Amino acid sequence: MELTVTPGASVSCIKGVNRWRNRLEVSVEGRAQEGEANGGLIELLSKVFGVSPNSLTITGGAKSRHKTVFAEGLTAETVGERIREVIGK
Repeated sequence: MELTVTPGASVSCIKGVNRWRNRLEVSVEGRAQEGEANGGLIELLSKVFGVSPNSLTITGGAKSRHKTVFAEGLTAETVGERIREVIGK
């Protein structure tokens, strides 16, 4: 998954899809310090997809707002369906 993450938000949530950048837009409560935002991202995604946090890995952009996350055991179709359910589209 390709994501743009906004740290320090008042609530952690998937805000939507940036169709121009072809990325999910996600807000997380954690600050962009000492891995708090990354931990918050993994926690949010594990809840959204109903998987263990251990099955999610940030494979790119660990120190950037633009991240790539690998979700072990999830198909692209499952990810897409769940995102549409969460954002209501």
